[in-house]
Amino acid sequence: MTHFRPKDDNSSFIKTFRSNESEQLMRYPSCLILLLQISLRAKRTNSLDLNGLEIGEALIGDHDSIGLTQQQYRTAKRNLKKWGFITTKSTNKGTIAKLINTDVFDINIELDNDQTNERIAHQKLSNNNQITTNNKNKNEKKEKNVKNHVSDAFLKLTQRGIEEPVAKDLTARNSEEFIEMKILQFDYLESNKPERISFNPPGYLVKSINEDYTPPAGFDEWYDNYKVHIGHSQSPEILEELGLDINKNKV
Repeated sequence: MTHFRPKDDNSSFIKTFRSNESEQLMRYPSCLILLLQISLRAKRTNSLDLNGLEIGEALIGDHDSIGLTQQQYRTAKRNLKKWGFITTKSTNKGTIAKLINTDVFDINIELDNDQTNERIAHQKLSNNNQITTNNKNKNEKKEKNVKNHVSDAFLKLTQRGIEEPVAKDLTARNSEEFIEMKILQFDYLESNKPERISFNPPGYLVKSINEDYTPPAGFDEWYDNYKVHIGHSQSPEILEELGLDINKNKV
């Protein structure tokens, strides 16, 4: 366990643990640095906060200050939420992240004596319950993800020329919904603006997922039309009308 002591507060520190989660998160530097920023900034006392932050919350969004691009920041934030480290909410002051998992960083919450005793007792009970709940949720999520990735996202990625090991890695690190949207954006470009991806279509799709490309121009209008039609039919005529490759959209 290592202590990080902020320079402007000699009485406070955060802790990082030699945990399996810490080891795994080191494989994703952008996620690790964002989680560290949140932990260092998170409110740890019950003192007045003019931004209206609660215990464990921090204002984020200044990705430049930690050396991340906007795409890297968005991807890291999405992954930390997906993996159960943080929650986020948008406010008029900016994005607020709340640390909800202390497997990697513990912000060393400091309350008054009565609140501290109550927190310790509550934390022990919560930790016991959380371990049971987290294990159950992880197992259920793992089973669900395996089924979905093999039957849907994984197959769609391989149908578009992505090698199986790469497709397996992508589906393990990203949600089904996220990959589905990136595939739709890829199919839109392939049908309407093939010159954008003609050099290396599978490589473009992989990079669009890893770097969370913004939707191409014209996609949003096309997607609204897609949702209207696809909710009623997936007939060859409808797919052809929308400019989609019929065979690619079969699983």
